[in-house]
Amino acid sequence: MDAWDKITGNAENKTAGEKWKTNSLYMVPEKFILSWIVESSKWSGSLSVYHRKHDFLDDIDRALCLISGKLFSEADGSPGISTTFSAISGWCRDKGSPQESEFFTFKAHIKGTVHFKFKDEKLLQEFNRRACAAKGLVLPSEEIFRGKARRDQKVK
Repeated sequence: MDAWDKITGNAENKTAGEKWKTNSLYMVPEKFILSWIVESSKWSGSLSVYHRKHDFLDDIDRALCLISGKLFSEADGSPGISTTFSAISGWCRDKGSPQESEFFTFKAHIKGTVHFKFKDEKLLQEFNRRACAAKGLVLPSEEIFRGKARRDQKVK
């Protein structure tokens, strides 16, 4: 639930700070944006994952592993999934590396934001269903008015 809360916390009409219309207040959409994921070093200028986001990215992967039945990784070091943290770290070292983890494709920006897209729509639906059930929320039948369609629906 913490991962779900943090992702939906970047919705346009929630709290103060940088927000995006693509993010939803009541469910995690197929595409969402998170801020302060990538940071630039003041001394060397190199990019890395912001040190406070490592656990957050792992929490998202762990939650999705619980739902999908995949192994995150074992304490003994046996291989698990391709984590989002390691994929973004790889992008920071080599911007030509694939922008993909086990559950997401992503586009990282030097500004610090990362645009995520779920690979598996059924996993996304189950993630939203379980989080909303735990919070006592009811999911809408579908999310509408996003992106260009949303702009076209504005009253002129």
